[in-house]
Amino acid sequence: MENMYQPFEVLETEEGELVVLVEPDEHLLSVVENQSEHVELDVDVDYDDEDQELYIIMNVYIGDSEIFFSLPYGESWETLIDKGSFSIAFISEEDFENKKYENVPSMTIQLDDLTLGFVEGCKRTAEILLGDEEDLTK
Repeated sequence: MENMYQPFEVLETEEGELVVLVEPDEHLLSVVENQSEHVELDVDVDYDDEDQELYIIMNVYIGDSEIFFSLPYGESWETLIDKGSFSIAFISEEDFENKKYENVPSMTIQLDDLTLGFVEGCKRTAEILLGDEEDLTK
């Protein structure tokens, strides 16, 4: 895919929402503003041998563009499961640092039951593989 984007930040808000911050260009903004574009989500899990860390890999396809990011095992997985969604905000890094949040285009991606079940299964598997016994007793 030619138009690929990666966020400069993935945040968890005080309200417990996952927000992906993407620096937009003219092409991405035009695709996002075209409400008729179909949005697809692809979710996978990966283990990084070097970091010895599990990651959920998220690929969001909007028209001819792709936004991809990873979430390390931990609170972000729990937030994703609890909310069942995440938001993408299209803001420049400079505007974000200067707290210029007005008129920022955004979209919320709702996980379907199958995708949510996949993430929950990854979390349970990670708890067993990583020996996270505290979470196993829940």
